[in-house]
Amino acid sequence: MSNKKIGTEYEIKIYNYLAKKYPDLEIFHNRKLKGNRSGIERQVDILIRKGNIDFNDDTIIECKYYKKNIDVKVVDSFHGMLQDIGINHGILIVKTGASKGATNRANYDDILIDVISFDEEYDLFKSLDECFDYNIRNLMYTEAEFYKRIKQNSAYADIEKSSYNDQIIYFKKGYANTDYYARKKLISSSLRHFRDFPDNQKITIKLDADYESSIYELEISQMDLIELFVTDFQLLKSDIEKWRQFIGDTKYTKDDVYTITNRLIEKNKLKVEKY
Repeated sequence: MSNKKIGTEYEIKIYNYLAKKYPDLEIFHNRKLKGNRSGIERQVDILIRKGNIDFNDDTIIECKYYKKNIDVKVVDSFHGMLQDIGINHGILIVKTGASKGATNRANYDDILIDVISFDEEYDLFKSLDECFDYNIRNLMYTEAEFYKRIKQNSAYADIEKSSYNDQIIYFKKGYANTDYYARKKLISSSLRHFRDFPDNQKITIKLDADYESSIYELEISQMDLIELFVTDFQLLKSDIEKWRQFIGDTKYTKDDVYTITNRLIEKNKLKVEKY
């Protein structure tokens, strides 16, 4: 059997595994995405679209079934494709491993690239979960990590209007086009922030909504969310399975979203202003 055919079979196997393991994510095999800079269609092995759990920005997985370790050129090419498409997270799955130069290149830049060994199926799937876990567990509440994480979490994050010192995350127009989605995304964004940075105690999230040209501003503490959702953010950060379970158990309805946010409005923690 040719390496190309084996590689394609592994792509399908990995795709099937991910689709089953992460049902809240939209996962596609063998898709084409148009490059923002090149203007041409770029083929990707596996595409993970935005969802409710760990990935809040799209992720591309490329499978490289090479006999030798991949070199820096492979990572550089992958980085260029991610940059062209406008995606901030990529995973390279390789048959053997990566050269030191390739590993160094993967760890350098705002775009996050994880290189995972192809060797055994169990190790591969275990590595995927460990990869997701590792990225969250090792986040530190520093200025660099703050901006890097909000950029990874959403393409609509406005880095210039967000502020580490003032503890503000700002989302541009297009992130929410209805009152309901604006409210829902304020809740999900604040939950994710404290999951990522449980050492931080408060955050202000501003959202420029398409709905009636309104600015939504939520000033909320970690304790506010603990009281609302009865959870432990340190625990959610330590294990993606716990986060997955929490999100699965917290399937709030539209009425729930309005009940929660109206309560926050009454407490003067959520404001909606038209401009």
